[in-house]
Amino acid sequence: MEINKIIEEQFNNVISEEEINEITERASEFTYGISDSFGIKDILSSTTKGESIFNYDQVIYNLKDLLFWEIKDSLVLCVEILSICIIVGILKGLSSSFASKDTAKIILLVCS
Repeated sequence: MEINKIIEEQFNNVISEEEINEITERASEFTYGISDSFGIKDILSSTTKGESIFNYDQVIYNLKDLLFWEIKDSLVLCVEILSICIIVGILKGLSSSFASKDTAKIILLVCS
């Protein structure tokens, strides 16, 4: 019997198909889709054959996607923080134009 078939049979005895699917889904969530290009059986098969598990072009492409996603996410956060700072600055400017400090504090509290 071929060694790959023996290993696959032993693998199927240790872990069920539902567990494999659950692990694959969680890995996809954590890696934002990077792990979709290979599965547990592919890793096991490549390891027994002595081949590389990863396609380096695919890994670089996925890392670029992840990097751009992180940059986009960070820019959205920066815009939100900048917007809040501008609004607070405008409210402070408006509140200083009122005569009483208590009135200015109430307006700032209500608006923010």
